[in-house]
Amino acid sequence: MFLHLLKYELLTGLRNRQAMFWMLAFPIILGTFFNIAFSGLYESDELFKEIPVAVCTEQENATFTEVMDSLSEGGDALFAPEYLAEGKAMKKLENGDVSGVIFVNGSDIRLSVKSESTAASIIRSLLDNYEVNVKVITDAANADPQKLGQVIEAMSAEISPVEARQMSGDSADPYVQYFYNLLAMNCLFGALSGLGLVISVQANLSELGARKSVSPVHKLESVTAALTAAVILNLICSGVTLLYLTLALKVDFGAPLPALFGVTAVGVLVSASMGFFIGAIGKMSEGMKIGILISVSMFFCFLSGLCVGNMYALVERYAPWFNRINPAALISNSFLALNIYGGSGRLTANLLTLGGYAVIFTLGGYYLTRRRRYASL
Repeated sequence: MFLHLLKYELLTGLRNRQAMFWMLAFPIILGTFFNIAFSGLYESDELFKEIPVAVCTEQENATFTEVMDSLSEGGDALFAPEYLAEGKAMKKLENGDVSGVIFVNGSDIRLSVKSESTAASIIRSLLDNYEVNVKVITDAANADPQKLGQVIEAMSAEISPVEARQMSGDSADPYVQYFYNLLAMNCLFGALSGLGLVISVQANLSELGARKSVSPVHKLESVTAALTAAVILNLICSGVTLLYLTLALKVDFGAPLPALFGVTAVGVLVSASMGFFIGAIGKMSEGMKIGILISVSMFFCFLSGLCVGNMYALVERYAPWFNRINPAALISNSFLALNIYGGSGRLTANLLTLGGYAVIFTLGGYYLTRRRRYASL
């Protein structure tokens, strides 16, 4: 009997056009617009490139030339220097072809820039460090030439207060967070299927619910079939969206597809149970409950960073506790944890919190529907 009920609950859910639009069509449409808006932004704006700089030499400085050459070699080159005459160099600076012009006249080194920028600051920092190091080495050589080697070795040692850690995933694109939040929104909108199906078993809210209430089928079995159907429908829609983003739009989430499906499945359980719980509350109409559900879901998604990229960071700064209970933030942060850490204590804590939500919503929904009686149908 359960499989028979599950079959027809699935058919009922598929005929719910409003829920299917928000669960499947809307995330795919929004994901396509995101891809159009953010495609190539990381490579053009965020990814570091060699800084083009012109060098005008009036009097040779072999040491500085050697430093510039060492910083312009290899795959992690910092500069792309061009050795030009002053007139040509200034023309390139004016046209924006180089970020700065370095004038070398023996030990006298000057910098000319068109306007202040990040690249200009990096060039200026290089020149300042160069002058400081030259002075330290010169003073050490004059004071005690025998210790010059030790001074140079100490200056060459890399000192950093930050511990370097390798990312587990291969996606450093900051714009991928919008797609993390898109998947979180897709999961939460799946609550519409849970809400619609649980309403279909309530006699005071739908004619179908009235017919089910007078049937000899046990209510627990009927409600369980409806909740299971909601989970299956939501999982299919979320899976299709994930496959569309990864295979069609080539979005790099920085994690294996099975792991992404795993986090999505937990999000689906939460959303279906949340829809089940909200659908079981009170005697409000179906339209009212749908409005409440969409409003709550969008509120959670907005504060997790779906619309404003740094919103999660702002909430973390002023109300970090809310990020620990916001289901949308927990889902998107789980995807981020997969990319950064490949699975960590943060991921485990997020999934356990989401699992707790699913248990609470499910038990609450069963409690609200298990003994509901009607005076007349």
